[in-house]
Amino acid sequence: MSAGKSGHGRAFDLLSTPLEGTTLIEASAGTGKTYTLTAVLLRLVVEHGIAIDRILVVTFTEAATAELKEKIRTTLWCACQEIEGIPSGDRFLAEFAAGLQKPEIAAARLREAVASFDLSVICTIHGFCRRLLHDNAFESGSPFEIELEVDQKEVLRSVVEDFWRSRIYRESSLFISYLMNRSVGPETIAAVIENIPKGPFTRLTPIVEIPDVSAAENRFISSFRRLKQAWMGSGGDAAALLEGSEALKRNIYRPGSIRGLIREMEGYLEQKELSMSLFSGFEKFTSSKIAGSCKKGASCPVNPFFDACEMHIAEHRRLEELFSEKLVGLKSQAFAFVEETLKRRREGTGRVSFDDLLLDVYDALEGPAGGRFVRAVRESFEAVLIDEFQDTDAIQWSIFKRIFHGSGSRLFMIGDPKQAIYGFRGADIFAYMRAAREAQARYTLRTNWRSEPGLLSAVNTLFSRGSRPFVLNDIPYTPSDPAFEAPGLSLEGRLHPFNIWFLRPGSEKSLEGKVKARERIADAVAGEIARLLESGRGGVARIGEEPLSARHMAVLVRTNKEAALMQETLRSLGIPSVRHQTGNVFETREAVDLRRLLAAIAEPRNSGILRAALSTDLMGMHGEDLARLEYDPDEWEVIVDRFQTYNRLWHETGFIPMMHRVLSEHRIVPFTVSMPDGERRATNLLHLMELLQQASSGRRAPEALIKWLSEHIEGGTGEQDEHLVRLESDKEAVTLVTIHKSKGLEYPVVFCPFSWADSLARKDQALTFHDPARGFELVVDIGEKWNPLNQVLAQEELLAENLRLLYVALTRARAACYLVWGSIAGTGTSAPAWLFHRPDPLPETDVVSALDERCRSLIPRRLEEEVHEAAAGAAGNIGVLPLPEDHAHPLRPLENVSEALSLRNFTGRIDREWQVASFSSLVLGARSAPESPDYDEAGPGAVVFEEEETASPPFVDIFSFPRGARAGSFLHELLEHTDFTAVNKPETVETVRSQCAFHGFDPQWADAVTDMLKNLVSTTLSPDLPGFTLSDVRPEDRINEMEFLFPITRITPELLAGVFRAGPAGIPPRLPETIGRLEFSPVRGFMKGFVDMVFHREGCFYLVDWKSNFLGEKIEDYRRDRLEPAMESGYYHLQYHLYTLALDRYLALRIPEYRYSEHFGGVFYLFLRGIRRESGPDYGIFRDRPPEETIKALRACMFERRPEQGVAR
Repeated sequence: MSAGKSGHGRAFDLLSTPLEGTTLIEASAGTGKTYTLTAVLLRLVVEHGIAIDRILVVTFTEAATAELKEKIRTTLWCACQEIEGIPSGDRFLAEFAAGLQKPEIAAARLREAVASFDLSVICTIHGFCRRLLHDNAFESGSPFEIELEVDQKEVLRSVVEDFWRSRIYRESSLFISYLMNRSVGPETIAAVIENIPKGPFTRLTPIVEIPDVSAAENRFISSFRRLKQAWMGSGGDAAALLEGSEALKRNIYRPGSIRGLIREMEGYLEQKELSMSLFSGFEKFTSSKIAGSCKKGASCPVNPFFDACEMHIAEHRRLEELFSEKLVGLKSQAFAFVEETLKRRREGTGRVSFDDLLLDVYDALEGPAGGRFVRAVRESFEAVLIDEFQDTDAIQWSIFKRIFHGSGSRLFMIGDPKQAIYGFRGADIFAYMRAAREAQARYTLRTNWRSEPGLLSAVNTLFSRGSRPFVLNDIPYTPSDPAFEAPGLSLEGRLHPFNIWFLRPGSEKSLEGKVKARERIADAVAGEIARLLESGRGGVARIGEEPLSARHMAVLVRTNKEAALMQETLRSLGIPSVRHQTGNVFETREAVDLRRLLAAIAEPRNSGILRAALSTDLMGMHGEDLARLEYDPDEWEVIVDRFQTYNRLWHETGFIPMMHRVLSEHRIVPFTVSMPDGERRATNLLHLMELLQQASSGRRAPEALIKWLSEHIEGGTGEQDEHLVRLESDKEAVTLVTIHKSKGLEYPVVFCPFSWADSLARKDQALTFHDPARGFELVVDIGEKWNPLNQVLAQEELLAENLRLLYVALTRARAACYLVWGSIAGTGTSAPAWLFHRPDPLPETDVVSALDERCRSLIPRRLEEEVHEAAAGAAGNIGVLPLPEDHAHPLRPLENVSEALSLRNFTGRIDREWQVASFSSLVLGARSAPESPDYDEAGPGAVVFEEEETASPPFVDIFSFPRGARAGSFLHELLEHTDFTAVNKPETVETVRSQCAFHGFDPQWADAVTDMLKNLVSTTLSPDLPGFTLSDVRPEDRINEMEFLFPITRITPELLAGVFRAGPAGIPPRLPETIGRLEFSPVRGFMKGFVDMVFHREGCFYLVDWKSNFLGEKIEDYRRDRLEPAMESGYYHLQYHLYTLALDRYLALRIPEYRYSEHFGGVFYLFLRGIRRESGPDYGIFRDRPPEETIKALRACMFERRPEQGVAR
């Protein structure tokens, strides 16, 4: 495949290459890509006088962004120091400083760049697009506020399920049977759509109209009826013919299998509802199959039933063809439905995905206001540097091209097409190649600063052989030059820097199977690592002057299963290893065990669930332990009681406190760590607990949290970065890492044991390729039968990506590298096959098939000879050896040398006043008490006992509703998500019923809770607001759980009490005394909190706090004057003054000419159990509007310096 020939670029000189126009810099592995980028930015600042905030730096991950910021800042500072005569030890910076004609101006520019570095724009491509849309909202037509949705997979799958339900329920049972036979469902459709890039540069094929299949279905059904009739009339004779005919070839119609075929036919004909499932031997009943299976010259058996079978199978095939066409049409409809639904959802919620950000910018640039948008962005930046440019795609390149290319701007694209390995994330190597052709200047970095010269020579040799080393014409290989004699791996006896192990099969005429090959290779690699470690301990194996150790070695794999195999094999030899972010923590055994444990805690009286939990590795009980419990009811009851305690603790205190109790009482972590892979298991367990705690912060009931865990275990949600398994240890250990995760990293010694994956398209994945006939447009073939040419193009791209993966793997090594290849079945289309055995000359088309055919034609000995021939050009730097098969000995454990440990004495001073305070921390006297949304109990400091629902609770009214934190959490969340204008709709009670169940309350409470809602929204809030109720508050006029954070100076209980003591009339008389009783230590720093709700009405803003406190079982207990004790004991007066202050500050920042007297309406504390429409605003409603003088005094107390404090520290 070719996208047009392109020449090699000139060498890029850090000191002298002109920095103008659109420039592409191609950087091979280890040539200092990031270093070059920082040098270019340095020259732009110094030589061209471009301010740091007018240089845009873009990369593709948040981690790379943070690294770039640090490196750029350091480079600018070191360059400034170098110019001012302080050596940096960097040769480039020294030469750069020495060549400056006006060092004073250069130093001043650098000092300014460092001083204003916080203004620099160094971000991901998505961060850049988000900034563009925000800063140019009018030009782009986008909203000012954008909520980013990191992962839309769950939403997408939900939309596909909606489509599936609405579309499939009307379909015939035959079509549904066809879908089931092919394992097609909403999850498979969603998986296809997830991997289809959005946007105008993607084309789906084939585009078909959904055919009318009703006639074909009727013909198939009719043929089945005729088949049954034929069987009733002549089935016995037909069976006898198949069993007794001498004319049939008995190697096809084996006598022992005929009776089984007849039973299958009988079962097929007896089915009550016809399906599309023909049994595998049906064809043997057809007249054409029988005719083709007769002995030469023999008279073939005939029977009407055979003819009926022939007709039936023909109708089945025709119907399958139509169903296949219909399924393709359904996929197209699903894609359009998802696109339209997500667009409407986005417009309604304001939530956008990463892809949406790019498409919004693209659409804005191509729209009618695109010219203004481009000019606005160009005015902001004079230069743009794009790192990792090989990971771009068509949309991204179109954005940068439209704004910066050919405009007089300086646009630098730095990347390596040989390392473009993230196609599964949407990276498009063809977009890179298109940009490369359009660049005004093209350079390469040729000096390798990573690898030992012999190792570099080996890699140069392998990738310089023959034509098209990376399959695509536009990706040539330019040999790299070594920068210096980097330290290699020295071992007694000669060791090649690059080693190829060739796996020989068990037989000269056969290939080794993949499963057996992996096991043999894993054993060989583990054995070699053990040998090297023993040599390192003896001082024989060294990296430079340092003895070789486990941390110097890495095994690079393609899949998580390969990582697990290597870890298990290394463990069997006593070799420690760590897996670097390989796999999803929900796929681990610990996730399944934890689900069983939590299920038992949720249902402690269910003996089956409890026994399953006890048998997990976490709890450690064996079969004999469980058998013993059968005869010891007392011990069993102790266990049940303990799990009931955990259940109660979960409801009362939350997930994490409960789990810490479980871990402690059962010593789960020490027990887990004692296992052979204990550190890995313990890390997974603690990681899962952390994720569950984050999920439980949404106030999920135990059952809902267990469901959330189950969905993640079963793969119903998308994988996110926080779900990747974590490094279990940073001690001396061999690193196991996937090639994708290894990019950008380096290791002294690298093993590449499993780099021989095939390059064949798989039916369970969409077929994607770039169409050379249409400018290499991205095409996704969603057909059930692929176009052969499309398959050829797709497989060539798969092979090209596999070559790039192999290049990335081999170039991670600094001192030595091991590559495994050999006579392995099914690897004729792999990257090593291309590297060593590709045809010469190459055919014009379908090079993958040609490669596979050539590899199949070579006997194992010839395959090994060709590897030796490839290595011969490396001047002895490549060694080719048979895969080691000798039995490896376990690594000898090191002798433990105990050292006396002692604690250092702390002599510093901790400033305990500085903290993030909250209303809760002030009231409870705690230090930095965590502030979460205020789900009231009985008042701060009170001991609260959760009510357990009895077997027959009185579902009478809201007075009877359970009390405590869990009830408060439920009511708060319900109110947060309730549209007050729609409470009186009939469906409200059903919504409440489902929410009761979701939060662990009996659904029979729905009527009482719904009545509470109706009373709440229909009761007049205040006599000052006649007729105004919450039902008048639209969703867009309110903010739920408004979070605030503002700085405070040093405050004490005495200072706060003084504010209210000196306040005007209207202050609750006992408030100063109440506040004076607080016992918190002096606090300064920040105040944070959450306001339950703020709503807007006729220019005024009101503050609302929901209170679910139980004050009594009669409405009279909630009369206005009886609310005061609850307000006082809960310090709620202080709370709403703090919240009013927060809202006052917020409004002052957002409303021009803001005035408290005009814009702040007051405070409502709504005691939910005591509000009745017929009782009016004097029951269950506490209202106040703090005097403006009090808020000013509180502001002065908390924000402004007081003379006695001196200068703020």
